[in-house]
Amino acid sequence: MNKHAKINFNIITCVIICFLIPFKLYAQDYYTGREAHSQGRYADALREWLPLALAGNAEAQNDVGFMYAIGQGVTQDHVQAVHWFRLAALQGHPSAQYALGSMYEGGEGLQRDIVKAYMWLHISSVNPNQTSAIAAHSATGRSRQPGPRCPPRAGCVAGRTIPACRFLSTME
Repeated sequence: MNKHAKINFNIITCVIICFLIPFKLYAQDYYTGREAHSQGRYADALREWLPLALAGNAEAQNDVGFMYAIGQGVTQDHVQAVHWFRLAALQGHPSAQYALGSMYEGGEGLQRDIVKAYMWLHISSVNPNQTSAIAAHSATGRSRQPGPRCPPRAGCVAGRTIPACRFLSTME
């Protein structure tokens, strides 16, 4: 191997290692929190997830939102739940989109808004990862499947809803 090839190899190796170390640390913290949560150690789960959520991790934001929505390891606080669900939903997290839509529908933690409820429920239903939204639906004990359900006066037409939903989501 000539001198330039060896230098390039060393640079590529360093770059790969620099990308993998933070991912491993993230995964370790997130899954440590997941394990703690599954064992009922909610305070430990929150301790692992909150720094990730504050750093912008949508999965952690969604999980912190559910902890506040249900009151696991924290005092139940729908306003805080909406905050965390909104952050994750705006990043495309389907479970958070569904949860945010459900909270708009029920007026939990914010003013009831059936149009925004429909918008977020619809966005979650067309999200390519919507199976995780269905799993979240089961975890929260909600009685219906996610999916579009147009409010009577909203004037929604399935084919024209998505651009409007995208526009409305920028107004959150």
